[in-house]
Amino acid sequence: MSKIEHAIEIVKANPSASRSDLIAKFMSELSMSKAGATTYYYNATKGMERKEKTVKAAKAAKVVPVKEPAKPVATAAQIMKAAEKARKIKEAEAAKIRAELDEFVNDIEGYDFPNGTLSSPKEVVVDQDKIDEIKEKNLKTMKKVQKTFIQDVA
Repeated sequence: MSKIEHAIEIVKANPSASRSDLIAKFMSELSMSKAGATTYYYNATKGMERKEKTVKAAKAAKVVPVKEPAKPVATAAQIMKAAEKARKIKEAEAAKIRAELDEFVNDIEGYDFPNGTLSSPKEVVVDQDKIDEIKEKNLKTMKKVQKTFIQDVA
């Protein structure tokens, strides 16, 4: 009988022995080193059903419930409808930003937006509060434009 056959017989004769006990038996009965006995342990137990060898291994073995396959979240028609709704929302947001930009440009006194010309009125009255309000509104508008641009590029 070969060493591997003898090792298989030792495993079969000791079905509830721990890994370390079997390796120790291989070392003593088959005159092997620890490294050789470890290799023989894996080869001898390969494909064999073995009982839990230690309390630690028994605790580690838990029953894992089988999950049911995931159900579809939405139909293709629902997905298309949602995409169309998102597109309309995005278009409305873009129209709102364009309107705010138009308002921003038209707030500049003396600017004729449709023709793109700037004429200087005869008497210019500077209202600092109005200028600050326009600056603040313009800053908000530009941030929205920047955010929309970044989203469109991404």
